[in-house]
Amino acid sequence: MNRITQEKLVHYRQRVHNDSRNEALRLRMSKNGIRKSFQGKSLEFPPMERYEIRMKDLSVEDQNASGRCWIYAACHMIRQLFIRKYRAKDFLFSQEYIAFYDLLEKSNYFLDFILSTVRLPDDDRELREKLNRPVQDAGQWDLFCNIVKKYGMLPQYAMEKNAQTRSTGEMIGLLSDMLRSFACRLRRVYGKTGNLKQAEQIRDGQMAYIYRFLSLSIGEPPESFDLEICHTDGSRTEEREITPLEFYRKYLPDRLIEEAVPVSCVGVGMKPDMTYTVRNLGNVAEGKNVKYLNLEPEDVKRLMLAQLKAGYPVWFGCDSRFGADKEQGILDVKVYDMGELDLEFPDKNDRLRYGINCLNHAMVAEGVRMRDEENVFSWLVKNSYGESKGHRGYLDMRDQWRDQYVYEAVIFREFLGREKIELYDSTVPVELPPWHPMGMLAD
Repeated sequence: MNRITQEKLVHYRQRVHNDSRNEALRLRMSKNGIRKSFQGKSLEFPPMERYEIRMKDLSVEDQNASGRCWIYAACHMIRQLFIRKYRAKDFLFSQEYIAFYDLLEKSNYFLDFILSTVRLPDDDRELREKLNRPVQDAGQWDLFCNIVKKYGMLPQYAMEKNAQTRSTGEMIGLLSDMLRSFACRLRRVYGKTGNLKQAEQIRDGQMAYIYRFLSLSIGEPPESFDLEICHTDGSRTEEREITPLEFYRKYLPDRLIEEAVPVSCVGVGMKPDMTYTVRNLGNVAEGKNVKYLNLEPEDVKRLMLAQLKAGYPVWFGCDSRFGADKEQGILDVKVYDMGELDLEFPDKNDRLRYGINCLNHAMVAEGVRMRDEENVFSWLVKNSYGESKGHRGYLDMRDQWRDQYVYEAVIFREFLGREKIELYDSTVPVELPPWHPMGMLAD
């Protein structure tokens, strides 16, 4: 064991006292906090007209204190295309409806995992990983698709926010503890009886309890609703007693779900031009697990730009904690200058490998500023923190920041080309362990 001795402490103190910068740094940090103390050159959000490509300027929603950025980003993207297709004045989708069924399905998925591992010891690593986070309101694009294809979508007016969906921590914490308790009972019953069918019968009752809890917390999703779309020419489209699934199949283009491919650009245990999945990362039992087509970083950038040029927004996943001035609406590697701390981080892949960075947020790219005909200067990004953060809810993502902190994007098939589509559809994905960085969920 390498102990901290008195001699070492004397050496540490001398190094602090011998550096003339440290007293001023200490005063500044104690007064202003760390990040504000190292804020770099002040950057301002550019005028909107400087974006050569830009989607329609729509209001920005607020996910509040929830982990549902992935749902908000997906609904933002669909909203843009829905409004354009139907020339609607505006139209909002219910994130609560998606979240209800996502949490219900994730709970079922968790209990299925518990039943499939009842013979494993309590200290099995994968079991411990699942028990650590039985359920989250964070997620990924494929999980959103699973819910929409099975349950459809709702307008926001048909299922709105409440106290639990504005601040989900208490609900998710209690639901997680319920699932841990249920897991304990299922494993004990099997341990005593060796009867898997008996444990499965108990699980059915547990799922009924979870449905009740989610209904009380979020509200029970309506089986049908009255649709009303107000068009810009003053006319209306109305339909009575339509189900969420009928609404999805009739009014939402299939391309939004059926033709969307999550592409990644990660070098940690992943090679370009191969497909990957993460073991036991899913929500709907009969749906598909998360699947990525891993590409070279420059290919992902090129595809994002091509999709925007064609008039389609881009859902993407990133680490939004670094180089982010969310008040001004700037994502730039120069937002903070930590040079005075003599702190150097490793490269992008090693930051992922050692947990410095992770995939923790999803947003939507809706425009670009070009440096020249081929090269992007910055990307216009719609966030989900409401209109009080950034430039009325928008961020200017500098291209260097995108290179460092964006790990995946959702690309429509028409932009991928036949070779990439065949690769995604026909190859058996390499299975990554649950603790791989791409197993993190965007919240």
